[in-house]
Amino acid sequence: MIQHQTPDLPRDQISTHPTEKGPINRFQAAVTNIPDHKKRDRGGEDAWILTEELLAVADGVGGWNRKGVNPGIFARELCANVWGDYKQMRQEGKKCSDINIRQLLINAVARTKATGTSTFVMAMMEREEAVLKTLNLGDSGFLIVRQKDSTSDFELVFRSKEQQYRFNYPYQCGTNYGPPTHADVHAHMVQDKDIVILATDGVLDNLFDNDILSCVQKGFGQEEVLAQLAASACIGQTAEGLSFRKDYDSPFAQNARTAGRNHPGGKKDDITVVVGQVNLATKIQ
Repeated sequence: MIQHQTPDLPRDQISTHPTEKGPINRFQAAVTNIPDHKKRDRGGEDAWILTEELLAVADGVGGWNRKGVNPGIFARELCANVWGDYKQMRQEGKKCSDINIRQLLINAVARTKATGTSTFVMAMMEREEAVLKTLNLGDSGFLIVRQKDSTSDFELVFRSKEQQYRFNYPYQCGTNYGPPTHADVHAHMVQDKDIVILATDGVLDNLFDNDILSCVQKGFGQEEVLAQLAASACIGQTAEGLSFRKDYDSPFAQNARTAGRNHPGGKKDDITVVVGQVNLATKIQ
């Protein structure tokens, strides 16, 4: 499912129904999107891919608004092109393990005609092996979270690194930028029920890792079919609430101080978070 927010769409969406049968690895995932209050009339500037095998979030770079360009249009077209190219390769018989995730983004950017730029974060679940491929470009990011057993707390296994040219100027792809060859790519061995969280800077500028882990803990204490949605909603709503607090020493405020800037409180922005749980074939046959 390729989507962005419009006034007549719900904020929260969940994808739980497999499109293929048989012993294959897959995501069970949900998304929460809360556009910045100044951008809600046009659905914000984020877009996402929510499927059982590929998850992604694109955050249109807001600076284009000063030039009269809606960067959300670029982000939506980019997501459509990434998913379209991926589907075509899969339909042609190419295995997920043979898909170059960085080249997938490079090709999709080259086909995107809209003016604008975007950051991009993506996670691809290999269908045959317990391998999660990830890509991050810019100041969105992802976390991989694991619960050792049913009685233990969730722990952070991996967190992507932020890519910025300087404070609040993220790596990005699109108009006037070369191919995103510098996107950070990894391959992770995962376990059944691992959780991958993809989030824009609207989340990561307002929440610390422990805040996100707390929402995962709360969400996955619910009925399993709603766990991903409960966790994503908690993350999104908590980030939104803190973004309005002027007395909050947010991650963005701390990073601003490090860069010699003054930006107290939270940071108002579009908020998009995807929460996907890994279901390995050996556990779902």
